[in-house]
Amino acid sequence: MMVKLLFQRIIYAFRNTPFDKETVKQFKLERERHIQAIVSQSKQDNLDSAKNNLAWVEFYSQLLSIKKSTRLAQLVWSVVIALICLFIVGLAWILPVFSAKVLLEIETKSVTLTLNEEWYADEPFLVDSFKINKLAEVVAPGVGDGNWNSEKMELSQQKTTVAKLKVCLRENSRICKTLTNAQELSQMPECVLKDLPYPRIDFSVQDDKLNMYVKCAFVTGELYAPPGAILRLGDTGEVQISGESIPDISETIEFWTKPVGEFPILLELASEKAFKLRDLNVQGKIEFLEEVPLAPGKFDSTILSGKLTMLETGVTKNLQEGDYLVLGKVSSGYLKLKEIGKKSMKVIFEGDVKQIRTRRGFFEKNLVPTWLEYIFYQNRLAFFWSAVIFLWGILWSVRNMIFH
Repeated sequence: MMVKLLFQRIIYAFRNTPFDKETVKQFKLERERHIQAIVSQSKQDNLDSAKNNLAWVEFYSQLLSIKKSTRLAQLVWSVVIALICLFIVGLAWILPVFSAKVLLEIETKSVTLTLNEEWYADEPFLVDSFKINKLAEVVAPGVGDGNWNSEKMELSQQKTTVAKLKVCLRENSRICKTLTNAQELSQMPECVLKDLPYPRIDFSVQDDKLNMYVKCAFVTGELYAPPGAILRLGDTGEVQISGESIPDISETIEFWTKPVGEFPILLELASEKAFKLRDLNVQGKIEFLEEVPLAPGKFDSTILSGKLTMLETGVTKNLQEGDYLVLGKVSSGYLKLKEIGKKSMKVIFEGDVKQIRTRRGFFEKNLVPTWLEYIFYQNRLAFFWSAVIFLWGILWSVRNMIFH
């Protein structure tokens, strides 16, 4: 019983021990020698010695079977590990990263976006013409209490400074605390479009002016007009701004619109000099499309030229006139309209996006890098894992030196 237990422990110790050819040959010779001894001892009726040799035969047989099973197990595990590695690499080759950091510099005739929060443009700029509709009230020198009911306001053919421009969601919000207590602003209408939980703005350059369509919000602002400027309020005629002001000092005009849902507020700005709008905190989707005239539901690209850079990989995509580009599922980022002119504007966007769909002709492609591409360009990540493997090898060697 003790001998059998000893054999079992020896066999257990040999299970993870590799056998070379000489060892296997020696095991076979020893097993053959014990078999011959059993035959000889059986003829001499020496049963005790025969039983002892039989135990040795079983022992060597088990050792040789371990060798066969170890080879098969190693082959099976090698195939399994290879398939697992192939599966992981295949997924990394196909699956895109969760989000990509991009820098977009583009010249276009229009851009449509959804704001992540209310927007406040507090950097003054000069315009030659300013028009807006859906007004709730206008406060300016010389404007009577009833004139603002026209819902339209226009300042044209005179230099006007847009000092403040706000796109608001709520009357008592952070940037719109100074609004009127007019009843029209007491409640925001529920936005009809389900994908527009925040203000959506469509900027387009057309007929030498910038058109700004605002949905799911209301607009307020402050203008500085020259003394004696003519303010047109819808069908009520022209009103001259005539406050008790000092000559050559601009008059202040304050306005705010009614809150709108699906039907937008239209703001038109025209200027001989290029101007800019910045700090647009964007989410959702950014598009560069315009509807084709006389073809409802069909859209063309408004891109003139540009460049899209993947900040984490360094890959750059040059854009040509007519290229189709949509940045989808924007989680965070800021957009700036730069050099807004009579025919086009430059758009700069930097942020995190989950979809980058581009199309030239009939070929559409998602430019979000895959995990394999992302890892390939991450030099710091490669250096980190190289250092980890290097240190692991040193520590393992030290461990073997100490314990062996």
